Amino acid sequence: MTAIYRRELRGMFGGMMGWILVALWLLLGGWHTMRFNLLAYSSDLTGALEELALLMIFLMPFPAAHCFTRDQANGTLLWLRSLPAGGVGVTVGKYLAALTVFAIPTALYGLFPLLLANYGTVSYGTAYTALLGYFLLGTAWLAICCFAASRFRRFWVAVLVTLLLGVAVYFLDLIQMVFSALPLIEWLIVLAICATVGILTGIRRKNPLSGVLTGGIPVVVLTVCYFALRRLYSQWIPAVLEFLSLFGRFGGFCSGYFDLSAFTLYVGVIFLSGFFAIRYPRSDFRKEGKKQ
Repeated sequence: MTAIYRRELRGMFGGMMGWILVALWLLLGGWHTMRFNLLAYSSDLTGALEELALLMIFLMPFPAAHCFTRDQANGTLLWLRSLPAGGVGVTVGKYLAALTVFAIPTALYGLFPLLLANYGTVSYGTAYTALLGYFLLGTAWLAICCFAASRFRRFWVAVLVTLLLGVAVYFLDLIQMVFSALPLIEWLIVLAICATVGILTGIRRKNPLSGVLTGGIPVVVLTVCYFALRRLYSQWIPAVLEFLSLFGRFGGFCSGYFDLSAFTLYVGVIFLSGFFAIRYPRSDFRKEGKKQ
C-alpha cells in the first residue's frame, strides 16, 4: 500500500495536476477569506468554509479521476492488483494519495484563524470544529468520487459523471423538501429511475428478460407501496435523504459543535465506497482477470 501511495503521489506532483489543485484550493481559500473576513472585518471563518465546501464538488473529481483512471487506461491495473498488496492496498493507496492533495491546503487553512485574530476575537473552538467538519466532508466526498472514477477508463468521462453526481448530492436537501411536499413526483421519479436501470441492464447484458426483472420488480413493489404505504414517500424516504445529505450535515460543524451522527455518516460513506470499489471492480476488469 505504501508503494502504491508513493507511486500515485509521484504521478500527481511529478506533473502539474497536484500542484495546480493545491494552488487552486489555496487561491480560492484566500479569496473567500478575503470576501467574508478581511473586507467585512469579521473573524468568523465558517462563511468561507461553507463556500469552499460548495467548490469541493468541482475540484475533488480531478485527483480521484487522475488516480483511478490512469491505470485502467494504460492496462496496468490488473498487474497492480496482482501484487501482494492486492485490491485493498491499491485502492487505499490511491485514495490516500488523492486525499493528500486535499489535506495540504486544508492544513494550511488551519493558520487562517490565527491570522484573523488581528481583526477581532476569534472563537477558536468554532473555527477549528468547522475546519474539522470541512475535512471530514472532503474525505467522504473524495471516497464517493474515487468509487465513481473507478468505473471508467477515460479521465474526462469520470470527471463529468462525478460532477453530475456531486450536484445531485449537494441538492439532496432541496430534493428532500420537494419529495416531502409532493409524494406523487417522488413516486414518478423513482419509477423513471427503475425503468431506466432496467432498460440499461437489458441492453448491456443483451438479455431483455434480465432488464425486465431488474426494472420491473422494483416498479411493481414501489407502486404497491405508493398506494398502500403513503408514509413511505411522504416521510420515510425524505427522512433518509435528509440523513444522507453530506453537504447539509456540514452545517452542524459550522455551528460550533461536533455532530456525531454526521461523523458516523462520513465514516460510513468512506468505508462503503472503499468496499464497493474493492469488491466490485469494473466488469471488463473481472473478465480480463478470469482469462488470465
